[in-house]
Amino acid sequence: MKKYYTEREFNSIPKIELPILSSYFLRIYKQLSEDMFFERGEKIWGHEPEFFIFRKLGLWGIWPIEENIAKYEESTLFSVIELLHDYVSRKYFAGVSEFAIEGVVYEYDKKYGQRVYRTMVNDILRYYNGGYELSEDGEILKLSPLGFETLVEKDIETNDPENIDLRVKYSISKFSRYNSSIEDKKDAVRTLGDVLEYLGKFGIKLDNKDDSDLFKIINGFDIRHHNREQQRGYDKDAWYDWMFYTFLASIHVLLKLYNEKLDLKIQHTK
Repeated sequence: MKKYYTEREFNSIPKIELPILSSYFLRIYKQLSEDMFFERGEKIWGHEPEFFIFRKLGLWGIWPIEENIAKYEESTLFSVIELLHDYVSRKYFAGVSEFAIEGVVYEYDKKYGQRVYRTMVNDILRYYNGGYELSEDGEILKLSPLGFETLVEKDIETNDPENIDLRVKYSISKFSRYNSSIEDKKDAVRTLGDVLEYLGKFGIKLDNKDDSDLFKIINGFDIRHHNREQQRGYDKDAWYDWMFYTFLASIHVLLKLYNEKLDLKIQHTK
């Protein structure tokens, strides 16, 4: 997303509260509804959209959105945003046919509709409570701290996706998702530690001291192996944040430095 002058120069991002976020989202919903982006979704919802929404979310009092959104709690609003992402599509003219109603054929482009929806929703989510975003998978994630955005957004592509790419993606999703718990963050950090350990098997690691320090952190802070010497009385929220970004940055650096070596090593072992 492009940053304009005030944000670039002063790192100044306005903050909005839940009622404002809800009212802005309602504007987006109304605009897209008028542009037929939810026409296909409404056909799927059927004549009882409130019951359909209950089946998906387990919540009553959601529909109609216009009448109920002012009463939504944060978790309810985020759930509705994610749900609508699954059913938004752009309607477009696809041709004429003597068998079609009024001779006109329309089709729906779900990916395009979702892309438009995400762009509009993310324009307002970034201003709420430290910043959130709706991912391509339709999950609301907490935005990374200033300066770490590219680290999380940058894709990792290797010839061993099962042990590297997918694990890193899982870790980022687990760590960043809305309302992630301490255990979620711990699992995310542990997964990145596993990736670092896996890379180390192929001799792909940081300098000896740095690599040793990383695994002292992993094993010394109650992340994986349990023993009496592990530190437990620490601010887990702060430390897990630090560990996550440190481990993720280390993986990016290693893959960049040893890309060719990684390909050769993995191909040799298969």
